Amino acid sequence: VRMHEKVVLIILVFIFIGIRFPGTDLPLHQDEYKWPKIVNPALKSDTEIPHPPLSQFIYREAGRIAGYDVDFRFVPLFFGTINLLLLYYFLRMRFGKKEAMVGGVLFTLSYFSVLASLMVDTDGQIMPFFFLLALISYYKAGRSFGREQMLWIGGLLLSCVLGFFIKVSFA
Repeated sequence: VRMHEKVVLIILVFIFIGIRFPGTDLPLHQDEYKWPKIVNPALKSDTEIPHPPLSQFIYREAGRIAGYDVDFRFVPLFFGTINLLLLYYFLRMRFGKKEAMVGGVLFTLSYFSVLASLMVDTDGQIMPFFFLLALISYYKAGRSFGREQMLWIGGLLLSCVLGFFIKVSFA
């Protein structure tokens, strides 16, 4: 990856975050308000998260690290930023630099991507994170041999298992 490409990618990441950052303090709506209450061990919540345990673990650790009074919209924003990089990497590996840049720009500017990277839940950015890891591992396993191929197959299996621990409908 050339320096020019890295600079453009860094600018794309800043644009990605810059578009979404003002939305991190939006009030929680619908069932989003439950997440901070459910994962905070100091609060007794009678509500359960209807997802496997990794979802709860991610939000609980985010609350433990950043504080439970911090807006939880930073969790999907974090995963969305990583997803931008993973998407760019996959598109560059599979199709080329130009296609990766177009995909990255579309992912950055798409309304649904903006919405998903501010939605406090698992569907918007956390599940796609594990999907992208599985996709990259799948294609890398198909292009490698021997021990390296086994490592990529292990990465594929691990990504899929962790995806199922996010939400059963991961498949």
